[in-house]
Amino acid sequence: TGYLPGDTRHVFKIFSAGEIPLKGAQSIQLGGSFRASSGTPTSYLGSHFLYGPDEAFILPRGSGPRLPWTFRIDTNIGYRKQLTKDLAIAFTMDVFNVANFQQVIAVDQSYTFSDVKPLKSGSEIKDLTTDVYGAPVVKNPNFGNAIAYQQPRLFRFGIRLTF
Repeated sequence: TGYLPGDTRHVFKIFSAGEIPLKGAQSIQLGGSFRASSGTPTSYLGSHFLYGPDEAFILPRGSGPRLPWTFRIDTNIGYRKQLTKDLAIAFTMDVFNVANFQQVIAVDQSYTFSDVKPLKSGSEIKDLTTDVYGAPVVKNPNFGNAIAYQQPRLFRFGIRLTF
């Protein structure tokens, strides 16, 4: 039981686009978007003696801290010229993640690589002291550290021929 990894509680999206006509069958195309989403839940994972690493939820799924909010602003600008009645050419530039936000989108959720059993309801992670064989549990030193970030700013240039 617990929150699934894709449990994003809040998502806000705003999109806009427009075209500015110029003289002689030409136009400038503009567009943009803003996206914001709340962070997803994390878990405390251990190894299962039969199924392997990261297969045992030490505490209920999704009971770890939530990841931070992520934001993204994308823009688009283009120039379009109508060459004939049925032929047009457009030159475009897209900029993704204009503000170059670099928020954490994933953390290491492997609390231990030891074979462990889930803790009883109402327990805390500090209550995990021994593995299934009675040996002390060794905490993963990388637990809770970032393992993935948002994609950095990206440019895309294009030429489109419409006929």
